[in-house]
Amino acid sequence: MLIAILNQSTVLKNADVATMTEGIATQIQSDVAPIWGRAPAAVTFYTDPTAVPAGAYGIALVDTIQDQPQGVLGYHTEAQVAQVWGVVAAQPELDNGWKVLTGDWSVSSTLSHEVLETFIDPNCNLWANDGQGSVYSFEVCDPVEAPTYPVNGVSVSNFVTPAWFDPLAPVGSQFDKQNLLKAGFSILPGGYMTYESANGKVQQQWGAAYPGWRKTMKGGPEARGQQRLLQLQASYHVLRGAERATQMMARATGWAPSVLCPAQRVSPLPGRARAGSPIGGRCRVLPRPRPRPRRRRPGG
Repeated sequence: MLIAILNQSTVLKNADVATMTEGIATQIQSDVAPIWGRAPAAVTFYTDPTAVPAGAYGIALVDTIQDQPQGVLGYHTEAQVAQVWGVVAAQPELDNGWKVLTGDWSVSSTLSHEVLETFIDPNCNLWANDGQGSVYSFEVCDPVEAPTYPVNGVSVSNFVTPAWFDPLAPVGSQFDKQNLLKAGFSILPGGYMTYESANGKVQQQWGAAYPGWRKTMKGGPEARGQQRLLQLQASYHVLRGAERATQMMARATGWAPSVLCPAQRVSPLPGRARAGSPIGGRCRVLPRPRPRPRRRRPGG
C-alpha cells in the first residue's frame, strides 16, 4: 500500500511537509503496523501529482476546507475510478494558534490522523459491534485524537489498538498507543466517536475538551464522519426492508429465512465475521460509497 502526500497549500513549505511525512512514515513502520499486525504502508511526499503511481492512495494538503486539490481528481478519476483521496486543510490549525509540526492540533498531527485512518480502513466502510447491539465506526484516531505524541520531533496522532474494537478484550489489554484509555468503545477528553446505538439512533459523542472549531469542520458532505452517518442511514433502510419482506413471507408460509447477509470483506480482528458467514458478530461491512474525495476538513 502506498499513501502519497501532496502539498497544495500556500501556507505550508515543502520542507515542512517532507519532514512531517517522514515522521508519519516512521510512525506507520514502528508503531501502527506492528500493533495492528499489518504490513507497513509506504508514506511518500510528492511535489508533482502526476508522478504519483497508479494504485496509490493520496492525501492533499490545502489551505481551507473549500479548496480543491489541483491536478489530483482529474488524474486519478481517469486512471483509477474507485481510488480514494483525502484532503487536509492547514489554515484552520494556524488560525487557531497551533503550529505546523508540533502540538496536539498541529497540521502534522492532523495529517497523521488522516494517514492512519487511510491505512486501517481506506474505503471508510468498516464497523465494529460492541456486543451490546451498538456498532462503532472503524476510525482509529477519532477516540484519542489528543493528546498527540512525538516521532522524530514531529507531533503525530494517538491511535486505538484492535482491542478497542473487541468486546471480549482480555483484562489488562492496551486500548491505545499511549495507554491512556481503560476500556474499549470509549474516548479521551480530546476525542470523539461515531456510532449507532442499539435503538437505531445514529450519534456522535464528543470529548469534554474537544475544540469547537474542529467540530465545525466535520459537518461537510465529504467529511469522513458524514459518510459514516449516511452509511448507517442507508443500512437501516436496507435492513428494515429485509425485515418487512421476511415478515410477509412468515405470514404467508409460516416459515422465514434469515435476513443476515454474508460478509463482504475479512477483518484482521480475531473473532470477526469471516467471508461467507453472517454479519452480526463483532464487525459488519457497509456498502462502499460512490467514488469521491475522502474528505475536506482539517481533522480526522
